[in-house]
Amino acid sequence: MGADFEEIRKLFPVTEKFTYFLANGKSPLPKPVADAAHEMIDTMMNSGIVATRLAGPMVNETREKVARLIGCDAGEVAFSRNTAEGILWLAQSIPWQEGDEVLMTQHEYPTLVYPFMAQQHYGVRTILVEQDDRRITPEVIRAGITDRTRLVAVSWPQFDTGQRCDLKSISTICHERNILLLVDPIQCLGSIRLNVRDMNIDCLCAGTYKGLLGLTGLGIFYCRRSLLETLRPVHVGWASLEKQLDEEYSTNSYEFEPAREARRYEEGAKNHVGIAALNAALDFIEEIGVENIEARVKELTDYLCEKAEAKGCKIVSPRQGDEWSGIVLMRLPKQDPYKLAEELREKLILVHAMRNCLITGVNFYNNFEDIDRLLFYIKAD
Repeated sequence: MGADFEEIRKLFPVTEKFTYFLANGKSPLPKPVADAAHEMIDTMMNSGIVATRLAGPMVNETREKVARLIGCDAGEVAFSRNTAEGILWLAQSIPWQEGDEVLMTQHEYPTLVYPFMAQQHYGVRTILVEQDDRRITPEVIRAGITDRTRLVAVSWPQFDTGQRCDLKSISTICHERNILLLVDPIQCLGSIRLNVRDMNIDCLCAGTYKGLLGLTGLGIFYCRRSLLETLRPVHVGWASLEKQLDEEYSTNSYEFEPAREARRYEEGAKNHVGIAALNAALDFIEEIGVENIEARVKELTDYLCEKAEAKGCKIVSPRQGDEWSGIVLMRLPKQDPYKLAEELREKLILVHAMRNCLITGVNFYNNFEDIDRLLFYIKAD
């Protein structure tokens, strides 16, 4: 397939109807991914429980592909229902001590915050630090750390600014102090390169329905093997054990030995339709090349920012260095962004408004004509 993005765009039927700038909310399904999901449903319809057995190798293959994408071992990957469930797995498995602190910044997405607030009955405190211009920097994180900080959690990028923080520097700060680093990269995993080994990330949780081009109802959970060995899994079931049940479902004895790998969190029956879709999506992404997707998103968002600024818009999202992402917030010179977003929807141009800004979520299936069409309706200063 290479990186012929106009040909690739044809595999996204949504582009025939909408000018779609909601990649930061939900990715449209490319045809190969939808086909894979339909095929799995057909197999279930025609084969019943046989489909579950047939899906086993596909599940293992998908786990391997996730590991290849993020740079870890397949044994460090589990399938969750969504981002929040993966975060809960970690939050409920850490052997907390009263007075432990979880550090994150003010204005984080609630999914990252609430699972740790729910640990307050263990005496865990969630600390939200303020930052200038909502930018997360290593200095902000360093300043918020105390001798009780146990874990730092960040989104990558931030949903309300589009900023990608310096994960590698933040990781160094954390590990110098024996602090864990949790990352939620749902917004750009699959469209911007991320390697958990290079960035020294301890745990990663992300749903598959944004950058990974998959379905809702499925997430990926990465946990560094050495961390996994220290956790106390709370969510367990028959599929969580090191020794899998045989066909007899013997109940003569219950040998409770959780699996030594991340799959210990997969309590029971899996979302085979979602995993089949993810399997196809990972093939699709790998064939194009994440580095090519990243370059395309950068090219498109640079064009958007340049043309928007020429009309008098103020770009609120960081664009310097490696802080940019496909999320671009712009302050309009003359119009109310909330009203404009509604007007644009009537014209089948899908955008969002927040923080008194118009927000665009750009991905590689967009093109320059999409951007020109959007900008046509923004009144110049």
